[in-house]
Order: sequence, then C-alpha cells, then structure tokens
Amino acid sequence: FTEDEGVVGRVLRTGKQAVVDDVGTDPDWTGYKGRRSSFRGGFAAFPLTYGERGLGVLTFSRPTPFSRESVSLCQAVSNLVAVAVQNARLYERTLMLATRDELTRLYNRRHLLVALDNEWERARRFGDPLSVILMDIDRFKDINDAHGHLGGDEVLRRVARLLLDNVRDTDYVARMGGDEFAVLLTRTNWENALRRAETLDK
Repeated sequence: FTEDEGVVGRVLRTGKQAVVDDVGTDPDWTGYKGRRSSFRGGFAAFPLTYGERGLGVLTFSRPTPFSRESVSLCQAVSNLVAVAVQNARLYERTLMLATRDELTRLYNRRHLLVALDNEWERARRFGDPLSVILMDIDRFKDINDAHGHLGGDEVLRRVARLLLDNVRDTDYVARMGGDEFAVLLTRTNWENALRRAETLDK
C-alpha cells in the first residue's frame, strides 16, 4: 500500500495506529491493493518503527471489534516485529558488506579470492576450464582530477554495470580496489575468455 491507499496508507502516512471496530463503517477501508473485499469486522494497523525510522505497517483483523486488551497485545507484537525487521536489515547489510564492494555492489576482493579457490577445486576435479580477466580503467586519475571523486565514483558504478550486463550469471565480477576489476569466468577456456575480454574492452 502507498500512503494514499486505505487505512494502512493512513497509518503509513501519519505514523499513528488505527483501530476500526467495523471496516464497513470506515470510508478509508480498502482491500488488498485497492480491491474492495467482503470482509467485515475489526481491523487494526500499527506502524512498525525503530527510533525515528518507519519500517512498514503490521495489520490484524478479527470478526469482532478489538478490545483494549487485544489492542495492547497487538501493539506489543508490533514492537517486537519492528525490532526483528530492523535486526534482519542490519544483518543483511552486514552480510552484504562482507562480500560486496559498497560503491559498486560488485563482489569485493576477499569474496572473489574465496570463489576462485572454490572454482579452481571444482575445475581441477571435473577437468573444466577456468579463466580470469583482470582490467583497470585507462587514465582514471585524469577523470578524478577533472571531475572530482564524485565523478570518478560515477564512472566506477557505470563500469560495474557494464561488466555485469556482459557476463553470465555463473561468472563472478569483482572490484579489486581503486579502478581495478576482475571477472572470473567459469567453464571458459582462454580463447573464449580472450573474446569476452575484447568485448568488455569495447
């Protein structure tokens, strides 16, 4: 739901809980994704917040109105869910930072070296070819000097996007540091890797 859709949108917009005894009497009530529903009964929506940050809205419904005690219970559950959602987001971000370059979202050097060890063992066991392309951006220092580090960062992001768009899902693309990148090509012999390198160089 967006901020202008139904009771949930109102809670999302205002950050205040909403408890409706009978959804049939609330002009803001709307079913999922704007569809009117045949449901009749009590409805409660609670903002999920962590500090000043809004995370979403948790809703409850029942065939009869919510009592004061049930509203308190739902509020307590909402508080627990908000903490769990925030913790999950923090864990996901921590996990991402452990394997990804923060600027380009490519794999980082550490993760590529782990992947290289794994793919090397697999290639040796099954006799598959394995190739690595190493590259950097020509005159990258000139770009930084002319456009500043923000301009340089944008170039790095665009190069990362181009690399991702021109490799297979089974390949690994990593930023090794600075303007240096690496592509680990699984099941690829050196002739095909050379052709792929020439394609990326264009």
